[in-house]
Amino acid sequence: MRKLSALALALLCSLTGICQKEAPSYGKVDKEDLLMTSCAFDPEADACVLIKTGETTFVIGSEVYLQTQFRYRIKILKDKGVDRANIKLDFYSNQRTEDITNISGETTNLEAGNTIVKSKLEKKNIYTKALDKNWSEISFSLPDVKKGSVFEYKFTKLSKNFTDIDNWYFQSTIPTAFCQFYLSIPKYFDFTYHIHRTLPMDVKDQEYQEAIKVFTMTNIPGLREEPYMSAPRDYMQHIDFQLAAINIPGEPTHTFNTNWPKLNETMLENEDFGGQLHKNVPHTKALDAHLTNIKDSSARMSIVYNYVRQNMDWNGYEGIYSADGIKSAWDKKSGNVADINLTLVNLLRDAGLDAHPILVSTRDHGHVNVFYPLLSQFNETMAYVRIGDKYYVLNAADKYNPIRLVPYDVQYTEGYVVDKDNPGWVALVDDDDEYRNVVVLTGVMDSSGKMDAEARISNFDYSRNLRCKNYKEGVDKFKETYFTKEYTNLTIDSLEVNGQDNDSMPLNQVLHFNSQLNGSGQYLFFSPNLFLGLEKNPFLAEHRFTDVDFGYRQSYMIVGSLEIPDGYAFETLPKNMRLIMQDTSIYVQRLMQVDENRLSFRIQVEFKRPVYYTTEYDDFREFYKKLYATLNEQIVIRKKS
Repeated sequence: MRKLSALALALLCSLTGICQKEAPSYGKVDKEDLLMTSCAFDPEADACVLIKTGETTFVIGSEVYLQTQFRYRIKILKDKGVDRANIKLDFYSNQRTEDITNISGETTNLEAGNTIVKSKLEKKNIYTKALDKNWSEISFSLPDVKKGSVFEYKFTKLSKNFTDIDNWYFQSTIPTAFCQFYLSIPKYFDFTYHIHRTLPMDVKDQEYQEAIKVFTMTNIPGLREEPYMSAPRDYMQHIDFQLAAINIPGEPTHTFNTNWPKLNETMLENEDFGGQLHKNVPHTKALDAHLTNIKDSSARMSIVYNYVRQNMDWNGYEGIYSADGIKSAWDKKSGNVADINLTLVNLLRDAGLDAHPILVSTRDHGHVNVFYPLLSQFNETMAYVRIGDKYYVLNAADKYNPIRLVPYDVQYTEGYVVDKDNPGWVALVDDDDEYRNVVVLTGVMDSSGKMDAEARISNFDYSRNLRCKNYKEGVDKFKETYFTKEYTNLTIDSLEVNGQDNDSMPLNQVLHFNSQLNGSGQYLFFSPNLFLGLEKNPFLAEHRFTDVDFGYRQSYMIVGSLEIPDGYAFETLPKNMRLIMQDTSIYVQRLMQVDENRLSFRIQVEFKRPVYYTTEYDDFREFYKKLYATLNEQIVIRKKS
């Protein structure tokens, strides 16, 4: 951490805080909160944050550090909300960079006879454990919490990294009645911030010997998980902070990431990022041998990429910086995403390729706003390679993504290439890449209505990636996920899987199975919607708060036949048809034909867009109803008299 001069310390030591009195006092719970049975502005919630406050100030001593005092008060409205009293607080404990202290908590219950009973959190029930060498966790559970309880807790977080104010979130998965963040900034510090909000926010500015900002929001509905939503961060009401400059009289001005070129410069100068690009990765004779006599740049890139994937394992942590240096990570054959991909960039450069690190934000982290140079918007470093007029984005931490595909979790996003000579934004889009499933089905029904069948399933591109990962996690789980979970009357006779070790091939599965067709009286029913991954409509909710983000274009097709025995006839067939969404972005075609006792069919579904916005949801939802009515329309087979 940068230490300030004696003059700077003298100037900063005069800082004082101004307490905010708008929230009710800690420990003083109104009876009406205890009697509360639902949240007026979010009636379906299982709990409600009555109060959330944070107060961040700079503490001056031999060093400057950040102190943030947190306070939460939560009302439990339903039995399933009780688990919210189990609290976990993570902090960066390496070299005591962060610490959490002054934890206290209590639960208030309204018992029989309108008696108010309080239960205190005891220190012996507060536990601290190391998660790894960098991170630790404090955990505790508030006592005697049940439906109707109000519990609250508070703690202080200290951080030596005074240049990095944590982003503040007003919104969570449950509603928040009152939320306030108080920030006291030293007179000579300049912070930039970006407010993400769609609801009203009160912002007050005060000036003393420091700049004071108070941000307040009230009655914020909870943001709950919706099918195919991108990161909650994209929609939550929150503020991102970043230090821009320190201007102390008598000292040079220290500027930070005030614009993208400055951020690029900062990253190249950072020892844990740019400093790692000049390290010699040891013990790579096997790689050198593979590259001998290989002149084609694409082939050399592929060799290096696969070499790193085969020799390093992801430890489960994201990151834009190397944790312990790429030499250490290479020796351990393990590291975070940045360790692995900065190693990859080094080896690609050694192989004569135009390679650079690229800062990205994965879909589960949230989209980047290119107008705000905030590092907190990124969560991973990947590798960017230019070959002629083409570019490649590589993530060697992913064992399943082939070199030709933009990694699935950043497809249709933007990344920032960190490069001394040619930095800048790149759209991570390849419209030729998609999620594609193809099923070829052949079935024969016997006189009892039992169908013996073979399905040949091929998964391409992003569909292949996901299935390969699931297959490596276990065959039984794979069978359940893709075959038996949704098709409960299906019995698998055998399953053969191949292509999982060859990136250039689809994942192919040959499934032999039998299934008893549903029936009523002399009628049997058969649905051809098998193994496409489109079994149930996920968009039944009348209202939606987030965009529908599939992440990629999609293509589904099933081609098949069903043969029935003598004594049966196809009574009713769904009509041949085409269904096209108004903007033509979704296309459905169904073809069916009967030749004596054999039915031939083909169903095809194409999605040409990866994202559908909330403003389009009503039309999108209505189309999806028609789509699933089409997919699940039954073929009726009648037993002849």
